[in-house]
Amino acid sequence: MSPILVVGLALFFLGGLTFMGVLFGSGGAAKSRQLTVLGQLFRGERGGGRRVITWIALGCLGLGMCTSFAGVTSMDAARADRCVERCGAEGYAEGRIGPSLDRDPQTRFVACTCTGGDGEPLELRADSL
Repeated sequence: MSPILVVGLALFFLGGLTFMGVLFGSGGAAKSRQLTVLGQLFRGERGGGRRVITWIALGCLGLGMCTSFAGVTSMDAARADRCVERCGAEGYAEGRIGPSLDRDPQTRFVACTCTGGDGEPLELRADSL
């Protein structure tokens, strides 16, 4: 797992738990009161410290989400690079990540498909690269 993804997930869950803790700790446990309490927290009517913590928690949620997506993207890019390298080593001109050639939903998988060689396209399981 990518270190970027781990940091992103930690920030996301830390922000989410902190946000829920402030919301529920300020009387927003009942669904009917959550928007009222949230408005009071944003306006600082429940205390300046809780207002700051609420905004920091929301910032951690957003930053964690973006960082998590960046981590997943870096992992996908690395897997695509490994696919191209493996296809080149097998004698094919190009490799791409995509769905398996077999379109049956029961046996379908994410594949590294090698094309541009002398024979039929070679299909490898992308998760094994």
